[in-house]
Amino acid sequence: MKKHILCVPEVRPGHGTGHIKRCLELVTAIGSPGSGLYLPHIGSASARLVPEHLRVTTPGERYDLVVIDTRSLGAAEVRRFAEYGPVVGLDARGSGRRYCDYLIDILPHLRPSTPPNLAEPGFLAQPVRVRQDSPQELERILLVFGGEDSLGLSSRMAHLLVRRIGVRPDRVTALIGGAFHAQEFPEGVACVRGVQNAKELFADYDLVITQFGLAMFEAAAAGCAVAGVHPSRYHRRLADTAGFFSLGVRRPALRRLRQMLTQPERYLERLTGYSVGRERSLSRFLLQLQTPAILGSPAGGARCNPGIERTEHETFFRCRSTRLVYKQRYTPISISYDQDYFGEEYRRQYGRTYAEDFDKIKAMGQERLRVLNRLYPEKGSLLDIGCALGPFLQAASDEGWQPCGIDISADAVAWVQQHLNLPAAVGDPLELDFQQLFGCEQFSAVTLWYVIEHIDRLDALLRRISHLLRPGGIFALSTPNGAGVSARTGFRRFLLNGPEDHVTIFEPRHMQTLFGRYGFQVEKIVITGHHPERFPLLGAGRFGRWLASGISRWVGLGDTFELYLRKTGEPLV
Repeated sequence: MKKHILCVPEVRPGHGTGHIKRCLELVTAIGSPGSGLYLPHIGSASARLVPEHLRVTTPGERYDLVVIDTRSLGAAEVRRFAEYGPVVGLDARGSGRRYCDYLIDILPHLRPSTPPNLAEPGFLAQPVRVRQDSPQELERILLVFGGEDSLGLSSRMAHLLVRRIGVRPDRVTALIGGAFHAQEFPEGVACVRGVQNAKELFADYDLVITQFGLAMFEAAAAGCAVAGVHPSRYHRRLADTAGFFSLGVRRPALRRLRQMLTQPERYLERLTGYSVGRERSLSRFLLQLQTPAILGSPAGGARCNPGIERTEHETFFRCRSTRLVYKQRYTPISISYDQDYFGEEYRRQYGRTYAEDFDKIKAMGQERLRVLNRLYPEKGSLLDIGCALGPFLQAASDEGWQPCGIDISADAVAWVQQHLNLPAAVGDPLELDFQQLFGCEQFSAVTLWYVIEHIDRLDALLRRISHLLRPGGIFALSTPNGAGVSARTGFRRFLLNGPEDHVTIFEPRHMQTLFGRYGFQVEKIVITGHHPERFPLLGAGRFGRWLASGISRWVGLGDTFELYLRKTGEPLV
């Protein structure tokens, strides 16, 4: 599978070269024409590490993914790159983290305020060459402080080891990065320059002294003893969180360093205790991610909204302007809207097939028609979108309406035509010609019963429904309640336990804000789906269930609701 992926690495001076090297490895592994690294600061030393043919100075119009690998990610930066495609934050920090479409953490974090979609240390590219046994003596020492080492830690450590600890210079090697600042080393210390794949050198050494970053994990994966000397307390805390042994910040504790080298048996367990785990391919994982059909709120509004919950398969957001909760999914759903959807799939959820539930669903439709009849006593033509096997169509016909239905399931439409002898068609409401199908350009009422939460192109659908309704016509729908008892007693559980083909979650109090944008006025909200057994503490026992049922109906805590709107204007541009 070929995908166009834009990588945006950290290239600012003082931030090392680990980000840019990781992006370079990623783009090379993907190997897709059109992919590359966006380098706004071509003049920086780290940017010169990227071959000319992989540099992108001006992003194209569209990418399948935009992978941002920076130390500090701002919200404005996310909004900027979101114009080009779904934004994947790689070990992202900063205010922009919560606005990323997808988050992958490879390195440990200090309790991030926004958990990632996936935390996977196995995505770290591990060395092919590894030690066959754990080091027993710390004879050969390698100093690795990134491709830049702006603080001069390599030189400082070399001088301390040779002059203060008394280590022979020929036991010490310093790895010199491509963006290194000028440094002086004691005579006899080996300096290795121009290494393209440094992690393959680690297995030749007993001890790697480095800072928190990719090299620390790569050295551990190679089977070396690893000790950290860090540029900041923040890096020290990250290393401690990951379980690495640290000697200090900017300058090591000399007593600990001397003991470590002269009495290695006391420290080897701590120096070699980190396990990287099973390696996974980051490039393969990214190539398998599915690009969502709609990016941003499906009902218009802002493109970039804060994520409120994340899993490996999906991210939930709340639109800042409409307060709509919506989901972007990155793996295919397993549900198919075929005959089985209303048969065995329905039975697995509700204990019986849709056909067996027909009379019960029709009775619910009759209750809804009482509301519709009061709001639109003239009755008239009615379009039921997602009509399934047609129980509401039959109830509407019995009440004197002229109903017709559409559904994406050919089996359901055939059932309506053959068993109910009512007009129905297969297709997408955004594409069908209703005049040709049913001889009607505008309807007195349009209904969607437990359908709207499945729609990803919601903005286009609501505009179409507004166009299909006569002035003063009624738009009615039902949907799960994002403010019901299940959501209020465990919102995360409510989100994660929802059907995988649901895209949106509605809350009654925000309905006028959302639907008013499309020329609708809320006429009535009916809270349904009251489940006293779902109330903590109250749901047990006859009196508790009676009390919980009363509270649910009084406060409006049912897990579903019906919404009745009247067309009073036209959609906003």
